[in-house]
Formats: sequence, structure tokens, C-alpha cells
Amino acid sequence: MKKLFKMFILATGLVLCFNAKSFADVDLSIWGGYGFAGTVSLAHDDLDLTGKQLGIKGHYSFTFFETFELGLGLFFQYSKINADTVVTRDPSFGGVYEDTFIRNSTRMNYGLDVTFFWVLPTMPISPYVRAIYSFKDHVTINKEMFGGNISGSDSNKIDGSGFGIGAGIEYELSQSIRLFGEFMYEFSKFSFPVVAGFDENFKINIFSVNIGLTFLIF
Repeated sequence: MKKLFKMFILATGLVLCFNAKSFADVDLSIWGGYGFAGTVSLAHDDLDLTGKQLGIKGHYSFTFFETFELGLGLFFQYSKINADTVVTRDPSFGGVYEDTFIRNSTRMNYGLDVTFFWVLPTMPISPYVRAIYSFKDHVTINKEMFGGNISGSDSNKIDGSGFGIGAGIEYELSQSIRLFGEFMYEFSKFSFPVVAGFDENFKINIFSVNIGLTFLIF
């Protein structure tokens, strides 16, 4: 974590060195999105993952070389997680099937957000790439199991961390409002104690699309 903050401070310093007077904007963005393809790896199950999400982020933005803009800031995202699968149980138990569902589960993650824009002088659109680091990723997993000799449910609250990368396009609606759409990939890893001396690993991989608005505050 210390190395991450050092890199963040170094990046800020480098940008200021390019052109200190180009400190341009403070912006605030809100978005909604949908995770359309992903997996939840929980215990021995790999579940197909989908879910809706909402988010908010804020940046300090710097312009350099007149055609590039770098936004450094923080983000917060809230997601609903839904998944289901059918897994084959061990043949010694009769080779029956077990249905496993994740329903009404939630995920909240927040951390650093870095966005790099290519500003096209003669056009109202700006392509960009985005990277995030979630130093706090919290999920509540509600798992239900049916079939064979197993029936029941459990709930786990787990903390972890992760990262995300993506790309998008921003469209200037006015001098202070921008519309954007983006494609993101996120990966998070968790570890939680199952019994004394033994931890269970838990992972989330998800691809999503987001649409939102950016407001230039000053």
C-alpha cells in the first residue's frame, strides 16, 4: 500500500512538472452499468456472474502537451451480484447434480482512479483509458445449494482488494457537462478463514459496460 501511494504522488508530481499552470478542472462523475460476463470462484464452484452497478468518482484533471488530459482521483462503486450454475458432485455420492445459486448479494469497492484522455481539438469527443485500484473491496455473498443430499444456504461477508482496466469515449454536451460510455474489466481477490489455520480463496472476474455523466465543478 505504501508503494502504491508513492507511485500516486510521483505521478502527480510528474504531471505538474509538465505544465504547472495547466491545472484545469475538478470533476465529479456518476454512472450506472451492467456486468454482462464474469465468474465468481467460490470454493470448488465457478459461477457465471452478472449484475447491475452504480458508481461515483472525482478527479483533479491536468492538461499537458495541449492534447492530453490526466485525471487523478477516487471512486466508489456499488454492485448487485447474481450467479447460478449446476455442478456435478463426486460419483461416490451417486453422481447426482447440485444446483448452486448466488442471489441478492452485494459488492462495494472504492479506491484510486486514474483516467487518461486524448483530447481532439476539433471534435467534441475524447477517447480515454481508465485504471482503478480497489484498496477496499467488500462483498456479501448469499449462497444457496439444492439437489442430491445437500440443501441449505449460507452468507459470507468478505474483504479483499483488486484492480480494473478499461476504455471509453466522452462526449462534450456543454462546457460543464460530458456524457461518457466505457467498457471495463475488473478482478478482485479475497481470502477468508474457513476453519482454524485454513483460508478459502475467493475471486471475482467481470466485464461490464457503464454509461454516465461528468460535471466540471471548477
